Amino acid sequence: MHLMPLDIDIEVLEDETLMAAARRIALRWPSVCNGQGNCTACYVKIEEGTDNAAAAHPPERERLHFAGRRDPSFRLACQLKVSGPMRVSKNGVKRPDTQGSGDPDKE
Repeated sequence: MHLMPLDIDIEVLEDETLMAAARRIALRWPSVCNGQGNCTACYVKIEEGTDNAAAAHPPERERLHFAGRRDPSFRLACQLKVSGPMRVSKNGVKRPDTQGSGDPDKE
């Protein structure tokens, strides 16, 4: 799965959501409900590979619709499971903060 605008690849494991995969590699992903599918802050826009997305459950569609994201290319990262190549866009995702890590190679 390719994430824009960071322009990085994320390996999403079987039965893992996109948000869980991003957090596994220490990306800071916007969320208010901590991945419970309630806040819609984690939404992504699927740019390519929509056919490789597991179907959205009705509660996810309802929340996105209520938030004004009616196009089916919008999905909640905390609910999105991926079965093949995909490119998504999400602003606000941050790489891990390396300041003060104690590792001079990262500072």
